[in-house]
Amino acid sequence: MTDQRADVAIIMGSQSDWATMRQAAETLDALG
Repeated sequence: MTDQRADVAIIMGSQSDWATMRQAAETLDALG
């Protein structure tokens, strides 16, 4: 079985969403 990578984007409605979405970004970074 080959390794597969998926492109993932975080879409925010405004800059104020970053406080919440940062946790998602950090989790995705940790997963590689």
